Amino acid sequence: MKVISFVIVSTLFVSCSKNDRSIGEKHTLFRFGYRTSAMSTGPLYCSGFIGCLGNSAPPMFFTAHHVVNKEQYTWDQLAGNVKDGWLWSQRDTSVNLALGKNIPIRDAHVSHIDIAAFEINPREELGCLPIASRNANVGDSIRLFGKLLFDKKDSGYYHPAKIIYVSDSFMVYAFNRSSIELGASSGSPLLNKANEVVGIAFGALKFPSLSIRDQIAKQLPVINELILEENVMYGIGTPVEILQDRVRQSLRSQKPTATR
Repeated sequence: MKVISFVIVSTLFVSCSKNDRSIGEKHTLFRFGYRTSAMSTGPLYCSGFIGCLGNSAPPMFFTAHHVVNKEQYTWDQLAGNVKDGWLWSQRDTSVNLALGKNIPIRDAHVSHIDIAAFEINPREELGCLPIASRNANVGDSIRLFGKLLFDKKDSGYYHPAKIIYVSDSFMVYAFNRSSIELGASSGSPLLNKANEVVGIAFGALKFPSLSIRDQIAKQLPVINELILEENVMYGIGTPVEILQDRVRQSLRSQKPTATR
C-alpha cells in the first residue's frame, strides 16, 4: 500500500509478531504472493492472517480484497482467477504454504467490503486468531497487529490506535503516534484488548492541513462527520460484523443441498 496525504487510499499495511506471547508462538500472520514449480514472487508488500469464526467453521486465511485482486476482477470472478497463490509467515518465511480455494465474498471490491477469504490446509505450526462476533465501538482502543516494514522508529508488532468512527461498512481509527509510517499491512487484523479480530485494515489517510481537509470534504462529505485533525495518521478498516455475515453467508451457500 501507499499512504497518500489527505486522500483516502484503498491500501494499508501491517504484519505479525515473533514476541507476541499473548497471541501465542504459532504462525497466524502471513504475506501473500505467487509460487509455481518454475517461479516465485516471494512475499509481497501486503498482509493477511489465519482467523477462526468459531467452532462451526474451519480456520481460514483472510486479507483485503484488493491484495489478491490486482486485475480488478469482480467478487464472483476471484475464485477462478487467483491461481498459484502462496503464503509466507511474517515471523519465519521458511514456514509457507499454498493458498487454498477462494470463499466468495458477495459485493467485495476495493475500499468497500474490502475482504477476501480462502481455505487453508491445517498444520500443527499454524495458529488462529479468534474473530469477534460484534463490532468495536467509538472510543475503544485497538491495535494494528503486524510489523511495519518502512517504520524505522517502531520495530514492534502492536500499533495502538483509538476508534473514532464505525458504520456498517467501514471504521476509522486514529493512531497514537501520528508519525507512524504504514507499510506492507493491507489485510492486517485489528485487535481488541482480548486479542480478538474486530476489523481488517485496508486504507489510511492524513491531512497536512485543515484547509486541504476542508477542500476534500466538499467532495467527500463524510469527512465532516469524522472531525479529522491535521497531521494525524488515520487508518481505515472493514468492521468484523460484515466479515462474519458475508463469510458465513458464503459458507452456507456452498453446502451441498440434501436430496431424496
